Amino acid sequence: VVVALDAGHGGEDPGAIGPKRTREKDVVLAVARATRDLMQQEPGMQPAMIRTGDYYIGLRERRNIARKRHNADVFVSIHA
Repeated sequence: VVVALDAGHGGEDPGAIGPKRTREKDVVLAVARATRDLMQQEPGMQPAMIRTGDYYIGLRERRNIARKRHNADVFVSIHA
């Protein structure tokens, strides 16, 4: 099963900003990476990162990456 992991926001879009200036885009990318690492240990699971760094990708493009580049079975968008 190919699971597309979409860390929301990125680049110029920080998402929510916490009281200590923690940016959602940083938190969700860390969560996506940790989830990827766990999924790689599971037989039959193939994680596919949509965003691997701090840059913005529009929602339609995220969907296209999941479908066309990774042939994903599931699309998981991570937000905090």
